[in-house]
Amino acid sequence: MRTSDSEFLQILNTVRNGEISPSVVDFLNGRKVPHINDDLTCLFPHRQSVDEYNITKLENIRHPLRSFQTTYEGKAKDIEAFRKHAPIPEVLTLKKDALVMLRQNDPQGRWANGSVGHIRKITDSELSIQLLGGFRVDVEKSEFTLLNADGTPVVRATNFPLNLAWAMTIHKSQGTTLDSMRVNLKKIWEPGQAYVALSRARSPDGIFIEDWSPRSILADPQVKQFHGSL
Repeated sequence: MRTSDSEFLQILNTVRNGEISPSVVDFLNGRKVPHINDDLTCLFPHRQSVDEYNITKLENIRHPLRSFQTTYEGKAKDIEAFRKHAPIPEVLTLKKDALVMLRQNDPQGRWANGSVGHIRKITDSELSIQLLGGFRVDVEKSEFTLLNADGTPVVRATNFPLNLAWAMTIHKSQGTTLDSMRVNLKKIWEPGQAYVALSRARSPDGIFIEDWSPRSILADPQVKQFHGSL
């Protein structure tokens, strides 16, 4: 869990169970905002919506486009499996001033998986990124791996450890911690997605909701079964 706020934890647990208590209603209504700035990552249930939103935002930046191909090592079937769930795309398309999200924890602690910032300089081997509310960091290409059941790497993928951050899917947001995010819960239909989206936030103050519906607060059946067996 990404927060120590006890009231927020209770809200998350209630949403995870698919329940809509008065406190959940008050919380969701209280986080609804009419206008949100462009430095917030928007969570969508569909990948198509994410791609369209990111491309539109990137096209609005008047700087040259740079593309970086992810390189893979491994068997074709393993590479294909990795691509479906990889935190980075096959081709990373960037521009100076683009909003990006780091997708790995930095060993030196300068950023975490989910840290967001703007690209200030692009070279073939390094990106300079101004983190939101933080300092400027230089990021080099790094390696992602897919492990088999024995814990042995079967795929190695190399590229800059980031992606465009104006939008991402709720599914791909798992494992990240976001300082701020926006989401339209009314467009969610899959059980458990509302909980996953809300629980990405480091604190409740970082959640901005465009809209929501009671129909979107659905529990994952496996989660309900697990809690029912306790």
